[in-house]
Amino acid sequence: GDMKEIWALQPRFERRNGRFAFRLMEHPRFRAAYDFLLLRAESGEIDANLGTWWTDFIDADDSGRNALVNDLSAREGQGPAKKRRRVRARRSEDAGGMESAVENGSGSASSSVPAHTSHTPTAP
Repeated sequence: GDMKEIWALQPRFERRNGRFAFRLMEHPRFRAAYDFLLLRAESGEIDANLGTWWTDFIDADDSGRNALVNDLSAREGQGPAKKRRRVRARRSEDAGGMESAVENGSGSASSSVPAHTSHTPTAP
C-alpha cells in the first residue's frame, strides 16, 4: 500500500506551480516519494532537472521556495497561478416546477401532466 501511494505521488512532482509544491511537501509520504523521484532521475527515467529543482526547493527557506516557484512560472510563461471560479449549474425550468409541486404537498409533479400521453398517431 505504501509503495502504491509513493508511485501515485510521482506525477504530482511535475506540478510545481502555485501552491502545488507547498501542498505536496505536507504529504505524509513526501520524503519517500522524493527519494524515489531522485532514484528515477539518476537512472535516467525522468529528467534530472526535476530532481534538482525539488532538492533546491526542499533546501530553501520560505522566500527561496517562493522564488523558485515564481522563476519556474516565469520561465514557462504562466505567471502566478490563477484561482478557478466555481460555476454552479443552473436549474432548468422543469426541475423548478417539479420542486414546487413536491413542496406544495401534491406528492408528485405528475399532477399537471396527463396520465396517458401518446406520441404515436392513432388509427381512424
